[in-house]
Amino acid sequence: MVYAAALDDAQSMGTEELQTALDVKTINAASVAHWLENERGRVVRNYERASNRCVHKDWTCVAQPASFAALAAAGRASLGAAPAVFAAWHHDLVTFTKTFAFEQLRLAAVFPTASNETDVFSDIEWTGESLPDRTFAVTFDDGPTAVGGTTDQTLALLKTLNKSAAFFLLGVRLEKRVAHDGTVAVASLYGKQCVASHGWEHHSHATWDDWQGSVTRTKELLSATFQPNSILPLFRPPNGQRRGDSGAFFASESLHVALWNIDAYDWNRAMDADAVAGRVTTLILLRRHGVVLFHDIYGNALSALPTIFARLGHVIDWLDCHRLARL
Repeated sequence: MVYAAALDDAQSMGTEELQTALDVKTINAASVAHWLENERGRVVRNYERASNRCVHKDWTCVAQPASFAALAAAGRASLGAAPAVFAAWHHDLVTFTKTFAFEQLRLAAVFPTASNETDVFSDIEWTGESLPDRTFAVTFDDGPTAVGGTTDQTLALLKTLNKSAAFFLLGVRLEKRVAHDGTVAVASLYGKQCVASHGWEHHSHATWDDWQGSVTRTKELLSATFQPNSILPLFRPPNGQRRGDSGAFFASESLHVALWNIDAYDWNRAMDADAVAGRVTTLILLRRHGVVLFHDIYGNALSALPTIFARLGHVIDWLDCHRLARL
């Protein structure tokens, strides 16, 4: 409800006001309108799923069938309706949802000139929105690190916690790790986890002249390093940047483009592990299903993940990474 109010407030802004708020030079109004329409629909659907056992007269309940307007109005009224004990939490939630709405709107405003995860170009791409309710996949980008680094620590943590994840590897880093450790050791390191392509280098695959070579070269190295049942037929473009006309190429390579709908922001130096855990927990409750993007080259996920699993492990179906091949 609070997020609905934040979206409604943003939608009421004029173009110039929104452009100033988002701090962008130009706005693709059609992309923003498209994203807002889709997001409004997601909010209503997710609220209906969350409230199917709503207790009569509970302050979080809205008459069914819920409408976006009713949810936004309830969000604005929620401060007065919520018990006083939730006042600080409510204040933080209002701030977070406004920040998150603007974060997503900023991405939508520049799409497709700067492609990103807020929309897809074709049905060969996905964000995780097709997953069942309360189902999330954990994914990591940018590895592997050098021996003993955060990739190794992340893999050890997942093994200890008995959790599954997909690792989108950069070819240049995998090549270095294989040269140092050997193929058998690297394959053994990842164990039962899944691997997929993040391209050869962390460049924009929307503007890089060699973007196709990046994809095919990394695909070949993955095949030479790992067993087929460990490799997902997926490509994740760095920063979500890919060409709008790339679908035919990926289809010819039998690859799908794997995006996400929750960015953990574990790459953000202004956020510590507690902030990352709080952000991901809140967005999981908001999104209700999808794909979470972490990075195994940073340490924040190592501390955040046990907290996230402890908070939500009993209500979330954490997807076996191999099921991502069938999205």
